[in-house]
Amino acid sequence: GNKCDVGDEELLEFLGEDRETKVIAMYIEAVKDGRKFMQIAKKVSRKKPIVAVKAGRTEAGQRAASSHTGALAGSFEIYLAAFKQCGVIHANDTEELFDKAVALAQQPPAHGKRIAIVTNGGGAGILAADACEELGLEVPELSSKIKEKLMKFLPEIASPKNPIDIAGDAGYERYKKTIETVLKCKEIDALIVIFVHTALTEPIEPARALTKCLKKAKKPVVGCWIGGYQVEEAIRILKEENIPNFPTPKRAVKAISALVEYGRILHENSDRI
Repeated sequence: GNKCDVGDEELLEFLGEDRETKVIAMYIEAVKDGRKFMQIAKKVSRKKPIVAVKAGRTEAGQRAASSHTGALAGSFEIYLAAFKQCGVIHANDTEELFDKAVALAQQPPAHGKRIAIVTNGGGAGILAADACEELGLEVPELSSKIKEKLMKFLPEIASPKNPIDIAGDAGYERYKKTIETVLKCKEIDALIVIFVHTALTEPIEPARALTKCLKKAKKPVVGCWIGGYQVEEAIRILKEENIPNFPTPKRAVKAISALVEYGRILHENSDRI
């Protein structure tokens, strides 16, 4: 225990070569050999994603880390800069750590940071758009050509802007046609699909529409089915097809931001080769 004979860098190197490991998730209080850690992390991150939560970010946290494992936690800003240099994706807490790890294990990296949001609830779409911009992602308004395509099958009360609000009564066909149109769009790099449970649509119908669309998709997609126990069957359908689902727009956006960040990491590494 307490890394008396096995350090972070050794575990990183081992898991980097392990064929059964798709994503490496780390809890870090302090790294003893920073140079070696960065060298190995930079090598491993070219092959598979690394996500880390750094504990001991505050003065109180550093005191607790020292009494917990004897670790000298160090400056949080220095760790963030080091993570960025060596391709480690940072998570703020354990919930975010596992959300990002799940997304990275189940979806491909994004080739850019332009996010489309498809929703049947305007409020949830707005929350997702706010979260995207707060995290440095883009939610671009779609071109007139794409909006015209969408309005050929969307009702008048729908909004073809981004977020794309397809109205509260949207079912299988409306979700399917909207998702297909967006995934073919070259103006978008990744997609968040939101379903807010209403009495007008069975939650499993949009879930089935999404799984149908993703059989040919190459862009990353995450779901956000909101409705507690009433959407559990829909979430099960998504999980069977390796579509990560999150219970709030904020968590869905944080997860998709990891796919964007890992896409950037891979792109930067390919430029250096």
